[in-house]
Amino acid sequence: MRLALCYHTIKYLKARQVWARVWLWLRKPFERVPHGVRAPVWAGCRWRPGAPFQPPPGAEENPAPDVVRGLFRFLNEERELGWPPSFAPSDAPMLWRYHLQYFDWLWGLEYEQAKTAVLAWIHAGRPARTRGPARGTLALQQPTKWRASVSRAGTTNGVGLPQDHAGNVDPVAWDSYPISLRLMNWCMVFFGKFREPTEADAEFISHLWPSIYQQTRWLSRHIEWHLMGNHVLETVSALSLSASCFHSPKLARELTRELTRTSPNDSSGHDRTKSKTKSKTKSAGHGWHTKALRLLRQQLTEQILPDGGHFERSPMYHARIMYVLQMLANTGDPGLEDLVGDPLERMNKALECMTHPDGDIALLNDSVHRVAAKERKERKGDEADGEEHGGVDKYAVTYGPWALEDTGYYGWRGEDGSHVIIDAGPIGPDYQPGHAHAGALSFELSLKGQRVIVDSGVCTYEPGEMRDYCRSTRAHNTVEIDGQDQCELWGAFRVGRRGTRPDVQWDPGDAGFRLEAGHDGYLRLPARATHKRTFEWNRKNVLNLLDVVEAQKPVTVVSRLHLHPDCEIAEMSRHTAHVRFDTGELKITFEGEGELTVEDSWYCPEFGKKLPNKCLAFTVRAERVAISTRITPT
Repeated sequence: MRLALCYHTIKYLKARQVWARVWLWLRKPFERVPHGVRAPVWAGCRWRPGAPFQPPPGAEENPAPDVVRGLFRFLNEERELGWPPSFAPSDAPMLWRYHLQYFDWLWGLEYEQAKTAVLAWIHAGRPARTRGPARGTLALQQPTKWRASVSRAGTTNGVGLPQDHAGNVDPVAWDSYPISLRLMNWCMVFFGKFREPTEADAEFISHLWPSIYQQTRWLSRHIEWHLMGNHVLETVSALSLSASCFHSPKLARELTRELTRTSPNDSSGHDRTKSKTKSKTKSAGHGWHTKALRLLRQQLTEQILPDGGHFERSPMYHARIMYVLQMLANTGDPGLEDLVGDPLERMNKALECMTHPDGDIALLNDSVHRVAAKERKERKGDEADGEEHGGVDKYAVTYGPWALEDTGYYGWRGEDGSHVIIDAGPIGPDYQPGHAHAGALSFELSLKGQRVIVDSGVCTYEPGEMRDYCRSTRAHNTVEIDGQDQCELWGAFRVGRRGTRPDVQWDPGDAGFRLEAGHDGYLRLPARATHKRTFEWNRKNVLNLLDVVEAQKPVTVVSRLHLHPDCEIAEMSRHTAHVRFDTGELKITFEGEGELTVEDSWYCPEFGKKLPNKCLAFTVRAERVAISTRITPT
């Protein structure tokens, strides 16, 4: 069984992913962060940003007073790490340690505080050398007082790998994804927000620049081709941002060489030879720029769909990538600005559709709030900066039916605060479904500006009961058959067999819309069942659902609707429930040969946060099942 599951997972992967995974396994036992890397001479910053760089979403979660007292909060979990902080909390979950290594929290600090934190990461516990030239990030003189202060933060192994007080190395520090986000934060904070004091601080530059150089060099050799998806786009964006920041021909030469070698189009080696020939006539900086822009263009073309949606179908990662592209556009680099302009415009329009009237994203697939910024703000008479923070300008909002046909999301936005968001798209890219859930034909509903029917969200990325629940079909507003998920979910991010979705029939109009779609994810089961759902919506905010399940033998079908925790079931009968919420009431009626019950479920709008809520479950057992559901405001 396990071999079959692995086969049905691996068969969807690209050959490059498989080879990259094998190569990772082979080299990992022998690989070390390089010692004694000599950084080129600091030659200054070449950024000319058009506006101040903006903090990443969620940076405000750790205010400066808490950070300098050693209190750090990620994923709704607070830990005391001291100041300067210990960067290897071995008892913390992996994702918590990732967030610590991102350095988003740097944005709220004053210059001297931010400088202290970064120096602690670079040099904590490293013995000073008093002879010989400084070599990269290693042989750097440190005052006795400084060594004493950072010794409290833990130690390193001499190459910037943070350790705890017992000497245990936390490998998260040099994972490619944390390096990508850390590089972007360090560059934007010190060469954007604090550019003047940083450039006037030669001593700090002598520590900061070699570390940035080494991390950029390492990252260029460790692009996560085995994962692809948003990980590769973040890495390529970080390399583009870092390299556009500095006047460094040596860095340009090395990154040109590495990116030529790791380019997805470089399978035969001919492109590498051609690049070496060209490098004789072109400057190293131009060569790097060409390679970086080519990789970034390739990833944007692949990952940003024609309708503007991100191909992993996660509104959270969509918003995160929008933020990164906005920062690239703000560097003042004409090549980057031209490259990201069109994708940004399309993504902005798509994000509007995936955003509820409360200003936060839909929780489809792996999505939570507070990781992406407040996407849309309802503002009256206030032309605040929704656009510059990755938000959607209120003047761009359109009402009525909308469709992201490439992404597979459809819905309606009403001027009265109603919003329907339907997931009728594919699970994601077949070769990278790690952030997908078994929620085909699920939906979310807001009425009068308040969320009423909700997706369960995501509580954690750690393997276990809650990760399994949030990804499962029963956690979504769709139909579950015989207690099984629509696709084979395993591990924290793996997907085995998954169904296809027939053509969607989309019929929008001024008075509402009609959507018909289906999937065959249950054909793998003995009953070989299929599910088709029809949505009908009208301007009176009435939503009608018709679920038809056809199987070769009797199956147990459960249609679920998850209510927001603020909703209260005021009255319920065998087929009907009356639900109250802050701004109104609604009546939900199920028709069919079944019975309505109430289940306890979880609503997880943020990492590390699970709120109890109620779920209406209508259960029918038959060979052919038809369930009609009507949701009516009263």
